[in-house]
Amino acid sequence: MHSQVLAANAESMKNMMLRSDERLEYIRERFDRVEVLIGMDREEAQQTRRRIIGAATTAFCTVLTAVWFAIIQPMQDQMAILDRRLLDVEKRTISIVADDQPQ
Repeated sequence: MHSQVLAANAESMKNMMLRSDERLEYIRERFDRVEVLIGMDREEAQQTRRRIIGAATTAFCTVLTAVWFAIIQPMQDQMAILDRRLLDVEKRTISIVADDQPQ
């Protein structure tokens, strides 16, 4: 009788271990799926971040280019014109002063 109980307990333990292993394998499969889903979400978030950064960089460069051509370039042209006029005035002043001096 005692050996039958021990045999039944041993069989019960063996079945419980098999079920436990099956459950563990099921849990691992579920976690593997969750891990894959999390990895896909992370990759999608990184791609979205890259697209946003690219769009923001493009918009920033576009604004800088617009400011350059709308404000800076015309100011540089005006400065160049004023510089040429100043040089012309200096040349004329030098020639007038040189002509006024008696020799």
